[in-house]
Amino acid sequence: MSKDGLASTPACSAILRLRENGIAFGGFILTASHNPGGIDADFGVKYNTANGAPALENLTDKIYERTKVIKEIKHVKLLDFDLDTYGTKVLIKEQFMAEVIDGTEDWLRLMKAVFHFPSLRRLIQSPSFSFVYDGMNGVSGPTAERLFVEELGAKPTCLRCCKALPDFGGHHPDPNLEYAKELVDMMRIFNPDKVDSKTPLLGAAGDGDCDRNMILGPGFFVTPSDSVAIIAQYAEKVIPFFMKGKDGSGGIKGLARSMPTSMALDSVAKKLGKDIYETPTGWKYFTNLMDAGRLSICGEESFGTGSVHVREKDGLWAVLCWLSIIAYRNGLMDNVERELEMQKQGQIVPTLPPEKIENFVGVQQIVEEFWKEFGRNYYMRYDFENKCSESANKMMAFLKSLTVGGQEELQKHISAAVPQELRTKLQAEKIDVFKYTDPIDGSVADNQGIRLFFPKGRAIWRLSGTGSSGATIRMYFELVEDRPDQLLKKPREILSDLIAYAIAFCKIKEYVGTDVPTVIT
Repeated sequence: MSKDGLASTPACSAILRLRENGIAFGGFILTASHNPGGIDADFGVKYNTANGAPALENLTDKIYERTKVIKEIKHVKLLDFDLDTYGTKVLIKEQFMAEVIDGTEDWLRLMKAVFHFPSLRRLIQSPSFSFVYDGMNGVSGPTAERLFVEELGAKPTCLRCCKALPDFGGHHPDPNLEYAKELVDMMRIFNPDKVDSKTPLLGAAGDGDCDRNMILGPGFFVTPSDSVAIIAQYAEKVIPFFMKGKDGSGGIKGLARSMPTSMALDSVAKKLGKDIYETPTGWKYFTNLMDAGRLSICGEESFGTGSVHVREKDGLWAVLCWLSIIAYRNGLMDNVERELEMQKQGQIVPTLPPEKIENFVGVQQIVEEFWKEFGRNYYMRYDFENKCSESANKMMAFLKSLTVGGQEELQKHISAAVPQELRTKLQAEKIDVFKYTDPIDGSVADNQGIRLFFPKGRAIWRLSGTGSSGATIRMYFELVEDRPDQLLKKPREILSDLIAYAIAFCKIKEYVGTDVPTVIT
């Protein structure tokens, strides 16, 4: 058990994998994830296996079958013990020992092995750099304080909402443009003309259990899809864990994204010569690839980013990646190979920051340079939350019926449902149901979303499985643009026709009573 009962989801994965050489065969995580938590809201029990990953369906299905034959529930009264003190050990019924541990220690030690902390200290302590992290009153707050303030020397004022609260302060701890409003306002995301010298150069947010992240620059939002692609682009240059050795060893093994995530990562994989995997939504689909040595970095459009270092997405890992990229682009990692060798020999690496960084390279410049090299995947997501489950399922069933009717049936529906003006601008090529066959164990995941393809884009429909009431319909819109004069437009400007086309195509207003989303990302 972790001190104060607090440990992030990625930290729990690290504990299972590393503590006492990975002796544990599993662990229980009590969590509300990124949903509203507390007595009157969400609270769940999650089981992770010995590799630190969420239990796969072949195990959870067996557990579910066993619940069908439960005839009685027995309770064991536990002794009162102190969760506030490290090392507290309690013998329970003379059968097993409970110990209070530092829930951050294993994860933090791992981060020091993955990243080059001296470079990060130079950046964070530089007078030319400013940074803010919003813990959204989740478990990421105490972890962020330990990481940024105690280890990297950041000022405590760079942290906001970092006190962990059982109900997350009554807020929804989901790091997106809707729910992280105070951070979004501070970073002037919707008012870039008001960016000034007081606006932090990097803004980041975590969620309730510290596995999601949002990255912001002054007046600039980094989509999760672009974020994981850029991390992959720079990983072998800025993250020691992925740097190639002089003998050619190391480096990135492969990349993966969930199906709804934009295809920006595919472009990076192609240039780097790496395998790319497209999986259903759900981190468990990445872990088989990791355990087989095929996958190094992966991400989801739902603000989840991670790597093979643990078997969960890791929000603070993603923030450290961006800090590393910024440090690299501003000349703070020029001697990283020599300094890594010094660390191996037990020597102290100097971390004194420069007095001033000339021509500072920030988040927006890094992203825009990425677009110029790879093209821009314009991307938006609409969430229709807490809708009637029956109506939502009827809509999805209707869309699925279009996948089996052939091209003639598809075009017939388009002619009837989509206005002529939109049909002239966008020509749908095909529609399908996303089905995934795991390349490692051959397991099949069907009905993972409906995809409508266009020559340079796609629209996607999914029902979300992470909410606790009603149904959430998610719609995703993506168009690829590589013309130089079209790279810096507003997403809505580029995607407006595709959005209107997809909304008309699926007849969502007819099914759920509205075509106005609850959340736009």
